[in-house]
Amino acid sequence: MSEEKPELMVMTQEQFTTLINKLSITYEGSQHKSSFTRCTKRYDGERNHNKVEEFITNISIYKKIEKITDEDALEGLTLLLTGQAATWWSGVRGEIKKWNQALDAIRSAFAPKMQPHEVYLELFAKKQTNETIDAFVCDKRALLSHLPAKRHKEEEELDFVYGLLNIRFKKEIPRYEIKSFSEL
Repeated sequence: MSEEKPELMVMTQEQFTTLINKLSITYEGSQHKSSFTRCTKRYDGERNHNKVEEFITNISIYKKIEKITDEDALEGLTLLLTGQAATWWSGVRGEIKKWNQALDAIRSAFAPKMQPHEVYLELFAKKQTNETIDAFVCDKRALLSHLPAKRHKEEEELDFVYGLLNIRFKKEIPRYEIKSFSEL
């Protein structure tokens, strides 16, 4: 019994490009309707600003890449919401007619905009413990991003975050050596 070996086909770059273009035109011209059915991102209603923004960013990128229409995205949003978020959506779905309106409603329901005083309370509530400097700084910068634009200079924000670092790091990294968050 002999095994058949697959034939090797050689194409020029021009032939390959032509083939890809024809396949793309065929695919785009077909009745293919994009949706969120293959999107793996889900949101369960956890009231966490960062998780809400991460969810919205992910599904917005997916929507754009898959070329999902606003109408289809609005209809398919049900597939991406679980738990409390799904329950909430079933109650408000009839009132929401546009995609951007849906995203704003999710933000409003699960991650209302933090007021500056709330940002400061959360920022200074916790010093660095066991997390890495990168993770700690990342979390604190995310909080600072909720403040009005140009509220503080980067130098001031560095002072805030540096002051919250674990003492062992502050002993090894003098504040005067740090000029930016990327250096920290």
